[in-house]
Amino acid sequence: MRNFKFMSFMLAMIACTFSFVSCSKDDEESGNFSTSQLVGTWEMSHVSGWYLEEDDNDNLVKVSVDMDVNENTLQEFYRKDFADYVRYQFTESTFTHYTMWNYGGSWEVGRTVPYTLNGSTIIINPKNKEEEQVKVLSISTNQLVLKIADEDMDMNVTFNKVN
Repeated sequence: MRNFKFMSFMLAMIACTFSFVSCSKDDEESGNFSTSQLVGTWEMSHVSGWYLEEDDNDNLVKVSVDMDVNENTLQEFYRKDFADYVRYQFTESTFTHYTMWNYGGSWEVGRTVPYTLNGSTIIINPKNKEEEQVKVLSISTNQLVLKIADEDMDMNVTFNKVN
């Protein structure tokens, strides 16, 4: 009986030890990002996830993608025809979307609209019927990873900071 009490006590102590330990990854996922972390220009460098595409019989087909986007893969990226090669620019209050059609070509401004940041959710063009929401998965001084999802796609897009 004494061994049983001792073992129970030891198990309780071990359980308490693990319940008070926290991982830094858990802390990062709390979603407390700031607009100052977003400020700058970010260029797409990797895309992974899936999107829906119509086949020859007009059926929707789920297509997986996992690729770096660079000069060597840009034509394949365009053939997939699910997105543009993009660059995002954030100020403290505005979001600008740029596209490029030929690698090394010029960037064209798609639109500049206001945005807000609510925890880990970027709300692009808030208070507008064309509002979009993307989730910040991670951000560092030189890399931003966003989850862009709706009923037709679920993509994780990595951006590198260019300035």
